[in-house]
Amino acid sequence: MSLHSTTDTINLPLAEGTTTGLGSISYFTMNDSSYVATFDKATFTLTLYTFPSGNIIKAIPLKKWLTGIKLEKTSVCVRNFDSIIICTRTHIVLFDTSSRIKNKIEIPKGQSLAFSNETPLIIKGHILYTNNIKAVAENSLPALKRYKLIEGFDLSLNDQKSYYNLPKVYTSDYYGYSFLRYGYCLNEKGNFVFSFPADTSLYETNLAEYHKSYNARSKFQTEDIKPVSKKDIEDGQSYYEYSIRYSYGPVFYDPAKKWYLRMAKQKLSDSSVYAKNRSRSRSMIILDQNFKIISEAPAPDHIDLFSLFFTRDGQLFARVDNNRKPYVSLVRVEYAEYIDSSGMASLKK
Repeated sequence: MSLHSTTDTINLPLAEGTTTGLGSISYFTMNDSSYVATFDKATFTLTLYTFPSGNIIKAIPLKKWLTGIKLEKTSVCVRNFDSIIICTRTHIVLFDTSSRIKNKIEIPKGQSLAFSNETPLIIKGHILYTNNIKAVAENSLPALKRYKLIEGFDLSLNDQKSYYNLPKVYTSDYYGYSFLRYGYCLNEKGNFVFSFPADTSLYETNLAEYHKSYNARSKFQTEDIKPVSKKDIEDGQSYYEYSIRYSYGPVFYDPAKKWYLRMAKQKLSDSSVYAKNRSRSRSMIILDQNFKIISEAPAPDHIDLFSLFFTRDGQLFARVDNNRKPYVSLVRVEYAEYIDSSGMASLKK
C-alpha cells in the first residue's frame, strides 16, 4: 500500500488580512457536524471553517484575546467550540469561542511547550498532555538522560508532572538536535506511540508501567544510523550530519483502519548537501494494530506529510502547496496498491 492523493481538494478561503503561513490545522466535530480550524502564525489569527464546504464561520485575532501575554512560540488546538487551547512561551490558556477564559496555566520558567499535528495536544480525563520542546544540551549525555518528553497538567488539582524519557540510543551516544524532533500519536487503547528520528523502533506506553517497543525499520534504510561525534555537534555540524544519515519522522494513527503510518527519510549525499539541495526522499511505513509492517512505499512529494489528519468518517486529508494562491488547499489522500519494482513504487493501474 502507498499514499496517493486524489482529485478531491478543499480550498479554504483566507480570512481578511491573513496569510497561508499556517502553524497548525485542527479537525474537530460537534453536534454531528465537522469543522476545521487554521492558525495563521504570521498574523496570530484563528479561523474556523465548516468542513468539507470550507465556509468561514469566524476569524479570531488572538492578540485581542491574549492581552498582556506575549504571542511568542504560539500553538493552537481546537477541540470544539467550547474548548480552544492556546499555548505561548509563558501560558496555556483554555477559551471558548466567545473568548471566555475557562482555565489559565502558567508555564514554569525554563520550559517550552507546544503542540502540532505530529505532537498533538492530548486530554485524558482531567489531565492535559503536551509536547516538551525545551532546549536540551545536545552535547551532554547526563542532560539527555534527565530530559522528559511530555508535560502533564492536572486541571483539577492545578498540578504538573513530567513524563517519559528518551530511548537508550539517545542516552548512550550523541546525535544532535535535529535527531531530537520526535513525534507521537494516541491509539485506541489510550496509549502514546512515539517515533524517534535515530531509532528504528516505535514505542507504545501509557506513560507509567506499560512500555513496549516494536520494530518499524524502513526497507530503504541500507545502513545503521551512526552517532554524531561530540566535536561535530560542538562545531555546529549537527544538521549536516543529520542530513547525510537515514532518519524517521512522525507517526500517525488511523482510527478507522487501526493502522500506524510512520514517515522514513532517506539520507542525502555530500554533494546534495553542499549544493543546498536538501529535499529528502521520504517513504511511509504502514503497520497494523499489532505493529506488524504491512507495506512501505515512497510518499508523494507534494503532500505536507506533517499535516495529516483523519476525519470522523475515516477519510485522510493533508495540506498541499497552493502556489501562493489566496486559500489553503487540503487534498483527500487514499491508500492505493502499488507494484514494487527495484525498490521503487508505482500505482497499480
